[in-house]
Amino acid sequence: QLQAFLKNCTYISDFEQFGKIEYYQTPDEFFHNRRGDCEDFAYFSAYVFLRKRWAFRSWVVFVTLRNGGGVHAIAVVKNGNGYIAVDYSYISEPFLTLEEAVRVAVEPYGYSYILRVLEVNLPESRKSEKKDKGFCPIWGCD
Repeated sequence: QLQAFLKNCTYISDFEQFGKIEYYQTPDEFFHNRRGDCEDFAYFSAYVFLRKRWAFRSWVVFVTLRNGGGVHAIAVVKNGNGYIAVDYSYISEPFLTLEEAVRVAVEPYGYSYILRVLEVNLPESRKSEKKDKGFCPIWGCD
C-alpha cells in the first residue's frame, strides 16, 4: 500500500511548492498534498513504517552524491529482518547494516557518503499526537 501511494506522489522542490528554500512537511501535509521533495518522501515513509509497526526503528538518512550532485534523503527502517531502505516508491530487501541498505538504494544517483542520520519517533502521547494532526488516514494507524 505504501509503495502504491508513493508512486502516485509527485516530486517538487520546496521553492516551487511553498516559495521557501527549505520546508519540512508533516506526514499529514505530505499525505494531503501528495507531493514534496526527497525529505518529505523519506520522513513520510519512515513515519508510516513506525505507525503501522512494520519497523521498530526508523531514520531519515541524508547522503551526498558524487560529482557535485548535491544531497539526497531516503528512509531506512529496522525490523526483525534487517535494515530496509525506502526511496520514493522503491523499497529494498533487508540488509545487515544501515550503511549497506543506504549504499544499494542510492547507488543509481552516484552515492558518495552518509552526511547525516536523523531518527524518526512517534508522538509520546495522544496529547502530543494532536500536534501531529492525527496522521494516518488511509492505513488506519492506531
